[in-house]
Amino acid sequence: MQHIDDHPEQHEQAVWVRHECGTAACFAGWAALLSDEMTEVEDRTGLFRDAGGELFTAREAAEQVLGVDGFESGELFDANNTRDMLRLMVKDLVNGDDLQPADYYRAEVES
Repeated sequence: MQHIDDHPEQHEQAVWVRHECGTAACFAGWAALLSDEMTEVEDRTGLFRDAGGELFTAREAAEQVLGVDGFESGELFDANNTRDMLRLMVKDLVNGDDLQPADYYRAEVES
């Protein structure tokens, strides 16, 4: 989240990983790109490899790196999430709270 806050021009929530116009990625893409646990296979593929050589999509790599399950990743990686929504989601995860549906955070941001 800190990288996205520091470099908002590199955040595109609807794009896993893009390189042609400078690096841009969604929350999941940045989690995978910035992780010490994963290495991007090759520019423009959006595929990652772990230390054991196993291949992952950006979504799978981010789930593994962040330790989130299918429901959580579905909410966290949703293409319609804004940075404000992501900040609230990350806060809940860091505090050990359950992640709520994206609509909950959308309402929080809009109120």
